[in-house]
This record gives sequence, C-alpha cells and structure tokens, in this order.
Amino acid sequence: MRVTARIIGSDEASYVWRLPQIEVGIRTSELFNPDNTATDVGITYEQIRNTFFARYMEVLYGFAIHGRLDASVEPMTYETEYMWIADLLMDASEGHIAEQWDSYVAGGGAFISESANRCLQVAELANARHILENGEGFSYFSRRRGKKESNDLDCLTVGQLALLADMEEMSVRAAANPKRAMPLQTYAIPEGTRIARDVAKAWLQAKDRYIPVRRYWSAGEVDLQKRRFKDPHDLLRALDQRRKALIARLETSTLDAALLDAGIRLETAFGETSLAWEVTTRFDDAAFMTKLAGLLELPASWLVLRAREGATLARLAEVERELKALSQPSGDEQD
Repeated sequence: MRVTARIIGSDEASYVWRLPQIEVGIRTSELFNPDNTATDVGITYEQIRNTFFARYMEVLYGFAIHGRLDASVEPMTYETEYMWIADLLMDASEGHIAEQWDSYVAGGGAFISESANRCLQVAELANARHILENGEGFSYFSRRRGKKESNDLDCLTVGQLALLADMEEMSVRAAANPKRAMPLQTYAIPEGTRIARDVAKAWLQAKDRYIPVRRYWSAGEVDLQKRRFKDPHDLLRALDQRRKALIARLETSTLDAALLDAGIRLETAFGETSLAWEVTTRFDDAAFMTKLAGLLELPASWLVLRAREGATLARLAEVERELKALSQPSGDEQD
C-alpha cells in the first residue's frame, strides 16, 4: 500500500487509503509513520485472511511445517502463483525500499525485511518439501544468494535438506563426511553438492525428522456467515468447490446423481464436471437454493441470502453499465 501511495501521491495527511475487500481506511499520516504496526492502523489478520496472498501463505505454511498438502489449490510447480509469491517475498526481503524503510523504524514499528524473511523461510521449506516428494519445485531460491541452481530437481541441495531436517547446513555437511561410519551419500555437480531424493528421504526417516505428506481438500470450506462474494460467479465457484470437496470426502460420485435428480444442472468442459452457469440464474429462487444447500450440507438460510445478494450485485453492475453507456455522448452530440 505504501508503494502504491508513493506512485499515486497525496500531499494531504488526512487522505484515507483503502484496499479492495478490506474494510479499513488508513490516513496518509498513519501509513507513513514508521513506528506504526498493522495493529496500530486497525488492520487485523481476520480482515486480510481472504486475500490472495494470505490464502496461499496459509497453504504454504501447512505444507512446510505439518506436511498437509491442500489438493484443492493449484500444484506447487514453476510458473504458478507460488512462484510469484516467492518472488514478491524475495523482493520485499532484499529490496531497496525495504532497506530504506527499515532504517527509519524505531522501537514500535515493523521491519519489512524481517517480516518478509519469516514468510520466505516458510515458502523455501515448502519448496524443499515439494521437491523431496515430487521432484519439482516452484522457485529457485538460491538465486537470491548469488548461487547457480541446476534444473535437475530430482535432488536436493545441502541447504534444502538442512531446512527439512531443521538443522544447520554445517551439520548436514558433517553427516556427509566420508570418514564417518555411514556417511550421507552426496554427489557433486558444477552448481554444488546434491543429495538424491530417495537418499534424502531415507536419511530424514532414519533421523526421525521426516514428515509424511497428507493431502486434504480445503476449498469446500465455505463460511457463508463471514465470507462475502463479489459476484454470482464467485459464489458459484465456491459452491462447486464445496461439491468437489464432498465428493472427495465421500469417495463417491453419488452427489452428482443427487444434484441432477433435484434439477440442478452440471456441465462438462475439458473433461471436468462442474455446476452449470445456469445455476446463477436461479439465485433468487429460495426453494431452489434451499434444495442445493441441503445437498451441499450448507446452512440454507445463509445460502439463500448470499445467493440473493449475488443476484442483486449482478443487477446493480448491469444498471451501472447502462448508466455509463447512457452518459457517453452520441455521435451526433460529438459532431
């Protein structure tokens, strides 16, 4: 937000800055006070937890620390949102803006680089765990240390294994000393020392430091009481994620048959079945939404109101488009 404010600019200390979908305003004087924390300006985690960044960081944390992999989110591979989040964190951690801002922080404020580094440690550990399990990562973290990194992801670096073992790199290197009775097997490539994935996993297991991966599906967790949906498509997507989560939990496709029997249409595109767009045209139908709520195991009263809210927002957006079109000068007027 500070970067945006610097670019746009405002000389008024009382000007209030706002972020989309976050119901808090921050005056310029508060935004650029280096001694203010997020709490000081009225931002709580509950207000930002549905932001894109927070949701992905929660997934990274669960996988990095507890080995819980959210199967409802895109895979942790290169050129996904995880890659861009890692890049953002590296920029925030080592960028000139962070360095300059942190030099002004006194006793009460928050250091940008310090906060970014904590998030970065989580992302780097999640990346290492994903390479260990799947032979594929989402970022090349060693680039920020000025090191080369090979494209061979069927192995781990000493640093990555140290992260997974919660040990110092020197301890891992000591374990690989060939003079030891049973040294950790490593091999060298031009970019440095590497450990094969199967060797790394066996070593972690022997040290009782291996965390098995457990898959789960979080997308079906729809809190209709707290979450607001920006438009009908947003709600439909959440309902379809709920449908997929129930199918995954029940390990059966009988839910789709029940939906069809209830007159709730499905559509298939690119080999994937989902709730049909036509469902949004019935968001004002309380009886229909009550039936859908029952099948998706959601509170009917809340779903009926959220669906009505979504339909109302769509109508409002259409009215605003028509008003904007009407306000445009016609060809005759322009002449």
